[in-house]
Amino acid sequence: MSFATITACADDNLPGTSEMVELYDAVGWSAYTQDPESLMAGLRGSLRVVTARAEGRLVGLARIVGDGATIPGRTFVRFSWRTR
Repeated sequence: MSFATITACADDNLPGTSEMVELYDAVGWSAYTQDPESLMAGLRGSLRVVTARAEGRLVGLARIVGDGATIPGRTFVRFSWRTR
């Protein structure tokens, strides 16, 4: 059984554009991949980002977005990793 490594990301170790586009496409959020610059701006503007990686590959991501008062979150996990 494979395990993913969970990492809280700082601004200097956020996933790259190609990784984000690949992950968002993999989970069916392709509308966001049409404008990678905006996708990355949103990622950089997150209050917190946590990634899951398996053998170095980005397999999941959770991000907290908000205004500091109300905080909704988003979680993305590749379909193949959802039952592990």
